[in-house]
Amino acid sequence: MPSLFVILIFLFLIGISETWLHKDISDYYTLENYNSVHRCRECKIDGVTLYVNNYLEYTERPDIDLCLGMSGEAVFIETNCTIIGCINEPPNSKISDFISYLTNTVNSVP
Repeated sequence: MPSLFVILIFLFLIGISETWLHKDISDYYTLENYNSVHRCRECKIDGVTLYVNNYLEYTERPDIDLCLGMSGEAVFIETNCTIIGCINEPPNSKISDFISYLTNTVNSVP
């Protein structure tokens, strides 16, 4: 007799880059049972979003998520002493600027 196995994958976080969201429409893109944390670029391209499951307690970390102009953007949260982020580096940016940003971000976290 065949057996049926059901695998349930429970995602606590979903990170999406290249969202192309801007502040005027970001609230329209929601997922059931998830809170969203967006970082939208002012030029209305690229962008990053973290969808955080409602069961996960977290704090937004706006002190380390920045818009980098043409070098990219990032959004970070902290949960249980762990910092989690979604980072986007556009293909036309200067990689040296992006690496400098990442280094400064990591060094700024206590």
